[in-house]
Amino acid sequence: MSATGLWSSAPLLFYPEDADFSDPTADRFIEGERLEFAGRNLSAAMANYRDLAGSRDRMVRAGALARVARVARKLNQREIALDAYDALVPLGSTTVLGRPADLVASLERCAVLSEMHQSDRLTIEARQLERRLAAGDWRLSKDQFQFYRGLVGAWLGERTAREGDNPTATAREVIAAGVLVARSASKASGSAEAVGGRQTFGAGHDRGLVVWRRSGLSSGSRVAALIATPGYIDRTWFQGLHAIENSQRARISLSGPDGDEWFRASVSGDAIHRTAGDTGLPFTLRVASSDPAGDTATFTGRRRLLGGMVAALGLLVVVGGYVTARGIARELAAARLQSDFVAAVSHEFRTPVASVLQLSELLDEGRVPDECRRTEYYGLLHRESVRLQRLVENLLDFGRMESAAAEYRLTPIHLDALLRQLTGDFANEVRISGRRIDAVLSDGLPIVLADPEALGRAVWNLLDNAAKYSPPDTPITVEADRSAEGVAIRVRDEGPGIPAEEQAHIFDKFVRGASARASGSKGTGLGLAMVKHIVQAHRGVVSVSSQPGAGATFTILLPAVRG
Repeated sequence: MSATGLWSSAPLLFYPEDADFSDPTADRFIEGERLEFAGRNLSAAMANYRDLAGSRDRMVRAGALARVARVARKLNQREIALDAYDALVPLGSTTVLGRPADLVASLERCAVLSEMHQSDRLTIEARQLERRLAAGDWRLSKDQFQFYRGLVGAWLGERTAREGDNPTATAREVIAAGVLVARSASKASGSAEAVGGRQTFGAGHDRGLVVWRRSGLSSGSRVAALIATPGYIDRTWFQGLHAIENSQRARISLSGPDGDEWFRASVSGDAIHRTAGDTGLPFTLRVASSDPAGDTATFTGRRRLLGGMVAALGLLVVVGGYVTARGIARELAAARLQSDFVAAVSHEFRTPVASVLQLSELLDEGRVPDECRRTEYYGLLHRESVRLQRLVENLLDFGRMESAAAEYRLTPIHLDALLRQLTGDFANEVRISGRRIDAVLSDGLPIVLADPEALGRAVWNLLDNAAKYSPPDTPITVEADRSAEGVAIRVRDEGPGIPAEEQAHIFDKFVRGASARASGSKGTGLGLAMVKHIVQAHRGVVSVSSQPGAGATFTILLPAVRG
């Protein structure tokens, strides 16, 4: 691994990086999508996409074929849609909205065959998709891999390969999870904890151990990591423990930080106990004699064992210094984060509090003799109060999310009704600024399992984000249509866009883009982090597609209720 990429001797099942959903050919489809969504002229849109499907540009051809299939499905011409997806397969790794064309084709063919109730053909397609996912043929994030594997399981109506008895698939998934742990642990730069470390992760058959080391402290330094699966650890490291037990007449137990057994069940009796902090190992060590009665006659083995314990205590001094340095670095980082957050929240609250105070003072002292003006001031007072209430609720909700206390009541809902109400309410909210909100919702959206209040808050945050960072004379568009996963909700603006290097962290808490800081836009950096948390709680995925100067499109993918 390095700061800019990742290398592995074999394909991983999933990778740390999220997929890039940007579409450099989007401008070629503006006319067709206008006919499809705004004009609702599906026949004309189909003709436009078919013309583009003859392009020599592979990306344009792939995008056009995917759109031909989409329109055909809206027209209930499913065999035409299947033919279009068949034509996508030879385009292989050519991207369609950040995903390889053959992956899109496989997913969408399964979705269409499911709609057609073609169980035999669906089984063949889903099995092939399952094999390719298990082979790591596509570069997917963990959320994407698990989501697609869940779809395959639903289509097959049985356990997937991962959930069965395929030890190879399990080991490869442990390795991929270990890469994520190593990447997360080694992100720090210029601090003691960036040098290297070790960590256990997972539980049961999915557990593993990652040991990593950075070549230097610079941002471009390389990181080497060893990810060990349970089978590898048993074969390579733990085999020698049996010989030690026999020669020293001892029983040894190793357990992880959560108490899960790694080597032998916990020993009983008068055992020597050393924690991971004592030994520098990622395990808790317990050693007891297997023959207490013979210890008096044979003292040599116990003396050697005692010598080993003394050496471990010496190592404790070194480990203690390392742990102390890590603790100080983390405390300093937490203090800086707390200071930045308090400053942002104070700035965000200052305006509505000042407005409420000023308006209430004018009204209380009777300094507004004009009834029309009083009515206007009451309206402003109400809007600022609602804004202040929303800020407080967002902070409380985020606190519940961080403490895992947030509860979601998922019920089957119709998205079109929820989205129409949300866009209407938001349009009233920003009406004074002259902002236009356009809603382009496909007919017959599938039912989804969702908490209406939480999902509404996620979409509202995306609308509020678009209104903050785009010019007031530009429209904001909300779209919703079917996708391979179920339903896609898009919020599009025509603002300054988001640089590629910021897109990977835009959903992290307290993160605000360079354009927000340059323009002095208000915000706490929590809105998009809340969106990601809410969408993941709904088993969905949220992503952003943007280019500097060309606006941004945030997409929420939610699974549909399978009837």
